[in-house]
Amino acid sequence: MFSLLFLFVQLFVSPQAQFYDAFGSDELSKIDATLLMLETQDQSAHIQAYRAGLLMKKASFMKTPFQKLSLFREGRKLLESTIEKNPKVVEYRIIRLVLQENAPEILKYNTHIEEDLTIIKSSYADQSDVVRNFLSDYQKESKVLHSLKLD
Repeated sequence: MFSLLFLFVQLFVSPQAQFYDAFGSDELSKIDATLLMLETQDQSAHIQAYRAGLLMKKASFMKTPFQKLSLFREGRKLLESTIEKNPKVVEYRIIRLVLQENAPEILKYNTHIEEDLTIIKSSYADQSDVVRNFLSDYQKESKVLHSLKLD
């Protein structure tokens, strides 16, 4: 049953929409299903950024500190590499901003918040509806984006 549902979703919902649905949720099963779907896609920079974001988010669900740190580092390395190769893709900056804002302080993953915020502000209108809707929802809980006028 799960495989039929998975196939249906994969056929009719874009990877971007599936990513933001999982990225905005607190359901490990949704994150795992989306990671599984992403593995079946061509490994473009977008898919790599989505994978990285979900790996980092999934880290918070792990039981041991070693598992959490290992998964977070794997995702971080992949995301930073993707941004380094594609510095002008605003969507990757959005993913990184959300992760930086929510990363535990001990990880010291917060050095690009201002840089990403500036880029996001200047290019918000150019993003897809899926990305703008995600940001609009996320803005309600974000300390960094809360007072920002995005529209």
